[in-house]
Amino acid sequence: MSTLTWQRQANLDTRRFRHACGAIKLGGDGEKMVVVAAGGLNEGYSPLKKVELLVVNEISRFADYWELGPEVPVPIADAASATTADQTGLFLIGGTTDSFNLDTVFRIVCLADDIASCFWTKVDYELNTPGAQGLALVIMPSRPLVPPGPVNNRDCTKGNCLCHVQIKIFIF
Repeated sequence: MSTLTWQRQANLDTRRFRHACGAIKLGGDGEKMVVVAAGGLNEGYSPLKKVELLVVNEISRFADYWELGPEVPVPIADAASATTADQTGLFLIGGTTDSFNLDTVFRIVCLADDIASCFWTKVDYELNTPGAQGLALVIMPSRPLVPPGPVNNRDCTKGNCLCHVQIKIFIF
């Protein structure tokens, strides 16, 4: 059994709580990862649009500071978060803004090896019931959803052609 230890990293520039977090691959070769801290409440209990990113430079090595990333489209706190199955995006699901719960889903992706390429999109899906403080899990199928071999001129023998991933969302 190996022993894992916690190591303190750089503080966020903006004090916040009830924010969403996750880690995603930067685009390009996909060898760099970035930790995402999105939204949350500031010290005055107002929802934030602000996003901070911490680039992982090498395996188990973090940058010394957080950098500003693209703002979430709306001020948001208490959103559930889930990294996509291929680790190239992070979903923010539901949450609160000012005085009401959200039914929206946002996704951040980074297309190149630098954080300037990161951006948010609103996913074409809404929760049946607006909610906050939920838990989201990406459920991977136990077998590929497409047979091995070429599909739409793509080689799916390495299992990288999943055409559908199910996201389970639990709002309590």
